[in-house]
Amino acid sequence: MSGLRERQWFKDVLAAWERLQVTNGNLYAAAITYFTLLALFPLLLLAASIAGFVLHANPDSLQTLFDKLSRNAPGQVGATLHDSIVAAINARTSLGVIGLAGVLLTGLGWIANLRAATDAVWEREPTKENPVKQRVVNLGILAGLGLGGLVSLGLTAAWSAFASDILGWLGLDDITGMGTLLGFAGIIVAGCGDVVIFFLVLTRLPHAEVPSRHALRGAILAAVGFEVLKIVGTFTVALSAGSATAGPFAGLLAVLIWVQLVARWVLFCTAWTAELSLRRTAAKPALPPVAMPAEPPPALSPVAVGAGLVGAGAIAGAAVTAYTLRHGQE
Repeated sequence: MSGLRERQWFKDVLAAWERLQVTNGNLYAAAITYFTLLALFPLLLLAASIAGFVLHANPDSLQTLFDKLSRNAPGQVGATLHDSIVAAINARTSLGVIGLAGVLLTGLGWIANLRAATDAVWEREPTKENPVKQRVVNLGILAGLGLGGLVSLGLTAAWSAFASDILGWLGLDDITGMGTLLGFAGIIVAGCGDVVIFFLVLTRLPHAEVPSRHALRGAILAAVGFEVLKIVGTFTVALSAGSATAGPFAGLLAVLIWVQLVARWVLFCTAWTAELSLRRTAAKPALPPVAMPAEPPPALSPVAVGAGLVGAGAIAGAAVTAYTLRHGQE
């Protein structure tokens, strides 16, 4: 039984890969990558605006940042960074408005392309919807994904900030290997937030009925792969940034490749969820045909009964008359 299950799991993986190829999943991944990078610029503006408000409200943190810049980036580079930070703080309101508007526009395009990609993987025909209603729905999905992303980042940030303190309170900070265990625990915490995000992607984006248990399995698979890609991408981007061969474009190229790998992985998990759901639906036994009750014989109307009696009487009378005439002649 276990060998059969393993073979079925392998068949599901092969079927998902074939579905991804047949439905042009790689092309959709390229489109998602483009819109993701396009959305990064307004996100950076919005982040700069938020940082400007935070630093403006905390002069001590701002002065600490300037002190670190003067120590780590002396000379013209430090002066340039100092002026850039001051300019961002002064223009924090306009940067926030432009960044928010850009995030809404590019984010809606990103959601629309991601929905089209998941529909294509599910082999669903494009649906004609009211464009205003469609944008409102996409805005709600974007807000949900943004909230899920904030939850994931919040869990990761909270764990990074308080995990070492918790170990100190428990008196476990001097034990060998606790730092490594702490790192693995942080990955698990971040993965829990990722499961929420991918569950929303797998259930809310495609125009298909996705069973919750299958979507949860697909979300767990997507979260595990995403965490692996995050770890690999962190080291790859860091190494590429110092590459003398590719120059300053190495880091951007590494980010581009990483985003495309993430998009392909998400679409593969979508295909795997679709194959799992469709196989479970096809495996359900067909319901036996319902036996229809036999139709009752048609009821006799009074007219038919009367006509039958008259006919029977006529036949009987003719027979009696013929018999009488025959014997009378004898």
